[in-house]
Amino acid sequence: MHLHPSATNSIPVILLDLGGVTFGSTGINIPGIEWKIISELNYKYGSEMCVGKNVFPEFMKEYNSRMNLDWSGEKFLVEIWKTLTFNNELVYDVLAGYDIYIASDNYKENIDYISPIYKFSEWSIKQYMSCDLKCEKGNILFWKKLLEDINIPASKLLLIDDSDYKLEAAAQVGIRGLLYKDNSQLVKELSELK
Repeated sequence: MHLHPSATNSIPVILLDLGGVTFGSTGINIPGIEWKIISELNYKYGSEMCVGKNVFPEFMKEYNSRMNLDWSGEKFLVEIWKTLTFNNELVYDVLAGYDIYIASDNYKENIDYISPIYKFSEWSIKQYMSCDLKCEKGNILFWKKLLEDINIPASKLLLIDDSDYKLEAAAQVGIRGLLYKDNSQLVKELSELK
């Protein structure tokens, strides 16, 4: 399934989303993990997190209240990661040989927790997080800040994401994108890029 970057000529650098692409949900609730509530709270607190506020403690307080729990943030992260899977094939086979940068909307606490477990520094050159750039990926400002820092022309970048509106925001600064559905679809579309 490996596709070498030489097949795509002008796209040597991949901007890779985490949630929904690199990591997927099993969709399974386990004791203490209720995805419907997590999704509601992510929606509620996500945009505040993206402007640089540390809202994870507020997220946890409300989550604990709604679930009748007394979990620490670390306990929550340990448990939620039992319901998520790492797309090993994507990172180590499909995208082997590409330069990978992570571009993600995610809580800093989550990134700090999973980065060493999944060895981000071994397969990605740098991580661009909305919590650090203080805006979410659906905002063109995220991509402008990324381009200023990355020092690679937009035409050399390809964003792989599972959200149309984030791909559209990146396109406004000249970054091409592929909407991720599954690994097979991605291999096919990468091979078709000129």
